Amino acid sequence: MSYLRRLYDCQPTCALARSWRSYTGGMSDSARPVDPRAVRLRPATNADLEFLCRVHHAAMRAHVEATWGAWDAQRQRDLFLSSTDPTTHEVIELDGRPIGCRWVRLHPAADELVRLYLLPEAQRRGIGTVIVRRLLAETHAEGRSVRLRVMKRNPARRLYERLGFRVVSETETHFAMEAIKRVNAGTD
Repeated sequence: MSYLRRLYDCQPTCALARSWRSYTGGMSDSARPVDPRAVRLRPATNADLEFLCRVHHAAMRAHVEATWGAWDAQRQRDLFLSSTDPTTHEVIELDGRPIGCRWVRLHPAADELVRLYLLPEAQRRGIGTVIVRRLLAETHAEGRSVRLRVMKRNPARRLYERLGFRVVSETETHFAMEAIKRVNAGTD
């Protein structure tokens, strides 16, 4: 292991370690972008309900607090459990390990990305991009668009905009976004 690599793994208490973290984008090995082939979706089962609840809490707590100012863990748990049918979800796995979930509700003209949650350690690694790009490719190939809602305080909005979603309406707390199938000139 190189001297700089050892510095990278330690706490950035010296200028050289801080410089190395800056050079590598501040990412530990677990935060580096992933190989898209390592990201898999599998159907969720009733046995996944506790994991789905845990990933919801981990992914959404900061955004709920930023929007409404408080997080009542028991209330959030009760709301999530009463509104969630795990069999409508897919578990996102990285190298066979569950790291998040996705729920896509199918409609005739557009699919709705209802939930896309990743555990914090899986965020900002390109996994959300992989999942959304796959959904867009599948849905657009069938001639449908993709819709979603995102909390205004959630930085995932930038991901969605980068992938072609546009704000189509808004409420006090959320943006409604849509990615419409692009038609290539000269092709059907």
